[in-house]
Amino acid sequence: RGSPPGRRRGRGPRRSALQMSQGLVGAHQAWRRHVGDAAAELFGGSHQQIRQAVSSFRGGKRRAELRGEARGVRVYDDFAHHPTAIRTTLQGLRNRFANDEIVAVIEPRSHTMSLGTLRDELSTCCAAADSVYWFRGENIKWDLTEVVHASVVRATMDDDLNHLIRTLAMLPAPKHRRHIVIMSNGGFGGIHRKLVEALHSAA
Repeated sequence: RGSPPGRRRGRGPRRSALQMSQGLVGAHQAWRRHVGDAAAELFGGSHQQIRQAVSSFRGGKRRAELRGEARGVRVYDDFAHHPTAIRTTLQGLRNRFANDEIVAVIEPRSHTMSLGTLRDELSTCCAAADSVYWFRGENIKWDLTEVVHASVVRATMDDDLNHLIRTLAMLPAPKHRRHIVIMSNGGFGGIHRKLVEALHSAA
């Protein structure tokens, strides 16, 4: 029999089912959670302790971290430093919120991405999102329009942070819920706070 939405059944070495609340999003966090469950089972942790620990754990900082919500829009912060990390986080969100709109906002700021070394992977790593906004900061040494044109989802590029925030805040109301995932290994000009404030102001 299937588990209710947002819950998962796991089986430890003792073959007894554990029903665990899933408050995490990314697949990498799910992997860490299951490793922790196995360790607790191995060293004799009770099922109640495991359930309490999993339910109270909210994930590491900057790993699909929820930063705010307004008007049916959730804003996340994710330390995306590589196409694989981008793909993993977005697919984790899609797995959990199958019918919601997912918008990726990416600043390819890490050393390898800023040089354009991974540009071929960048055009496909957002496949789980509905759309992607690429931000070209001053450190980007190549033309991001290549990625925009080759993208497998709807894509745009911006180099003005304030304009990007206004664009995101003024998107039409989502049918269900919208998840905007801010992905950068830097501070991204404080976009997380500014976007949440802009969403509240536009209400």
